[in-house]
Amino acid sequence: MFEGNAELLLPVLIPREATISIDLEGPQGARVNLSLSSHGIGSAPADGSLTALKAPGKALFRGDNIVRLRGPKGVALRLRRFEVRLAPIGEP
Repeated sequence: MFEGNAELLLPVLIPREATISIDLEGPQGARVNLSLSSHGIGSAPADGSLTALKAPGKALFRGDNIVRLRGPKGVALRLRRFEVRLAPIGEP
């Protein structure tokens, strides 16, 4: 992640609730804020642990969604794992 920031593309065919899991590595105490299509969904520590965050269905739209990661300025962070699980079709 350059300067602690990154953007990831999340293509969605049918918008619905999602769980985004992320594992980051960085300096002690560093945290990263996540947003999805301009909706803040939470923050995750950059301590090598897997953090799961819920994204409401209203934050997604059909097409290419952007997941933005914003960390401390000037701090190098490493994205180790990024996983998205969409709710089954028919659930919100």
